[in-house]
Amino acid sequence: MKTTFFTLLLCLFSFVSLSAQDLMVYGGLNSNKFCDYQKNNNHFSTLYASLSGFNMGVGLDKVKIAHHSFLFTLRMSNYKGVIYTINRTPDQVTTTGIEINKNVIGLGVYPFNFKILDNKLHLSLGAECNARLSVSTKGYQSTTFNSDLKDRYTAIDNTWRKYVNPIGVGLSGRLAYQLKLKNNLYLMPQYTLYFGLTNELKHQISTTQSVRHLLEIGLVKKLNFN
Repeated sequence: MKTTFFTLLLCLFSFVSLSAQDLMVYGGLNSNKFCDYQKNNNHFSTLYASLSGFNMGVGLDKVKIAHHSFLFTLRMSNYKGVIYTINRTPDQVTTTGIEINKNVIGLGVYPFNFKILDNKLHLSLGAECNARLSVSTKGYQSTTFNSDLKDRYTAIDNTWRKYVNPIGVGLSGRLAYQLKLKNNLYLMPQYTLYFGLTNELKHQISTTQSVRHLLEIGLVKKLNFN
């Protein structure tokens, strides 16, 4: 995992040697909800609860590569969520409730960037690859056997960290607005939607992705490199 972390850092630092125009520093909060596309039925059902976390990051905008302008971001995010599953079989009913608290670092690449309203309103579309820095898990798993109606209860602790995927990939969309403070320095509130494409858990009967809403505010310094 350390190798992946340093690889992402080296990727961003390599962009500094490119012809970037804007340097961004930002931070804020996020609301995360796990989700899946499986329909609940008499045998299996899922329920998810949203929790809030925080973000901080840096970015380089207007990076010219092959005559095309890119936005690159490097963001550390803490996000949390709760997953409930109920699995019914003829012999037993198993209920699982697990809360995941995860820290990741993500490299975002936005090849589609649109600027309107005198370049004040920015819309960017791209993707993000993130690597797990740390994770904690807690909760319970309860099984009721139909034959004797006895319950078996197991507390979920951090040994379940092995079931959390170390790598995530998702689509990302960003909407930002620049407010001028003084020469070449801007205040920028921004909203980012991250839609995960990879599963958060390895060995879970429910395929679970992360959808995160990020509200952040940052400072933009126009470098004016040519």
